Amino acid sequence: MLRDEWLKVHNNACYLANFHGEPDERRAIVARALRVAPANPPIFHNAACVLCKLGDLDAALDAIRRGVASGYDDVTIASIREDDDLAPIRGEAFDAILARADALALPAWAEGYTAAAFSQFRESVRTILPDPDLSTFEDGFIAWVDPDSGFERVFELRELAAECRGVSAIECTEIVHRHFHALFHH
Repeated sequence: MLRDEWLKVHNNACYLANFHGEPDERRAIVARALRVAPANPPIFHNAACVLCKLGDLDAALDAIRRGVASGYDDVTIASIREDDDLAPIRGEAFDAILARADALALPAWAEGYTAAAFSQFRESVRTILPDPDLSTFEDGFIAWVDPDSGFERVFELRELAAECRGVSAIECTEIVHRHFHALFHH
């Protein structure tokens, strides 16, 4: 619970930096918020707005790119398209970033997931194993080479994904952790 609150504080501070503070203070708030943004993707959108107001248009575009890559849902993408604070970065690069979001297709086995939830599930699986091979993730598998034995293990993800569907990001991470813990300790 405390971690969720901490992430919200960063997002709220970033949002408020859009309206208050000296430029250096605002930059510092955005920099701190962007460090935790992968765990709270709405920060990317708010950071982009502040960066636009500060005139750092390349960094604003990068924040939007990172937010889209985190799996923004259709509602968030629509909000970004309409956000007047992002007017300074509208153009070919901005349109190309949002076009990639429009083209994001989830695998059939991820039915019922939003793009954001699927991205969170992928991140939970990716971070539980040291250096996993994600090349077959969209096919429903993940491979991992045990550094001690050199033996490669391939894990099927469909059942795990079904278990995580519809739960919070924290609950998903806990489910993924328990799942892999059980696999390695049996």
